[in-house]
Amino acid sequence: MKLTDRAMDRLPTFCGIKYSDGASLYNLPLLEKVGPGLEFLAGSDEAYLMSVAQGFRAAVGSTYNYAAPIYDRVREAVNSGDLEEAQIVAGPCAGDDRRDVWNLWSGFTESDDADGGD
Repeated sequence: MKLTDRAMDRLPTFCGIKYSDGASLYNLPLLEKVGPGLEFLAGSDEAYLMSVAQGFRAAVGSTYNYAAPIYDRVREAVNSGDLEEAQIVAGPCAGDDRRDVWNLWSGFTESDDADGGD
């Protein structure tokens, strides 16, 4: 018996899995085959664009809450077929430095933070 089967049998509220392997290409059809009926949530902020393009409908990550409008714009661009716009908007989200996302969302730049504070 698979882990997903056991979890669904024993945990009445079990409904999905966060998939966070940002180092590999997401394979949503394979994940859905392993866990039919489950929701798979993208878990890598850096791979959000790739996840949306592959069909992930939800995400859990460290910047999604405070930068939701950015991620909403990425999803809207993908859904409308404008992948170029999606890449432009997602650019700061794909980096390793979360300050890029914060700076884009908050409207301040690194020069505004010259005193070294967070």
